[in-house]
Amino acid sequence: MVLDTKYYELAYLLSPTLSAEDAGVAENEIREILGGFNATVDTWDTPKRKNLPYPIRKETEAYFGAIRFTTERKNAPALQEQLREDTKVIRFTLMQWHKPTPNIPIKPRANVQKEEQVPTDIKALDEKLDAMFGENINESK
Repeated sequence: MVLDTKYYELAYLLSPTLSAEDAGVAENEIREILGGFNATVDTWDTPKRKNLPYPIRKETEAYFGAIRFTTERKNAPALQEQLREDTKVIRFTLMQWHKPTPNIPIKPRANVQKEEQVPTDIKALDEKLDAMFGENINESK
């Protein structure tokens, strides 16, 4: 049976009333919640205090963090419900994410035929023309 796993990004805002240490603890709690849904964490951005572009719940600052992970698709709604119940999380968004793939340089083909080098000196050029036309051009003059 093939599992319907997807790659997600969870971006979240934590309450600014938390200290920096408490924000780190809240991030670990979120990662534990993800672990409860058999999610595999890929990368994360630790929460950093940011000014908000507009007030959220009358707050103008919050700790912003993000976690990228894989889990089964059916787990997403339950994960969202559990995050809504967490009072430290003032806003979050969970979206499917496409993991960036590294750019792999394209290797040149080994079987590419190189163009024939055209001679640049007069004698070699005359010999090449003789070979092409089958007669000695210089003798006909």
